[in-house]
Amino acid sequence: MKKKKKKKKTMMMKINRKKMNKRKKMKNNKKKMNKKKKTMRKNKKNKLKKNKKKNKKNKLKKNKLKKKKKIMMIKSRKKINKRKKMKIYKKRKKKKRVKSCFNLRF
Repeated sequence: MKKKKKKKKTMMMKINRKKMNKRKKMKNNKKKMNKKKKTMRKNKKNKLKKNKKKNKKNKLKKNKLKKKKKIMMIKSRKKINKRKKMKIYKKRKKKKRVKSCFNLRF
């Protein structure tokens, strides 16, 4: 059996391989980076979406509270007005009573 002759690796081939390897590495790195960027963008988008939903919910809650407060304010105002009216009414009644008594005396 004849021994196979080994090909001599020339300096050029070595350099070429090195360059190729470097290129490959660079490409892979670029791919990785792109993937990372993509996922980051996706995450950001999702976060924004979530925040939007959260904000909407909070806004709705706030609006509900505002409405409730408004209603309560109106109710309390009504109560206050009613009390005022009652006071006036009672005063009038008292005056009338006093007058009538006065008339009866004389």
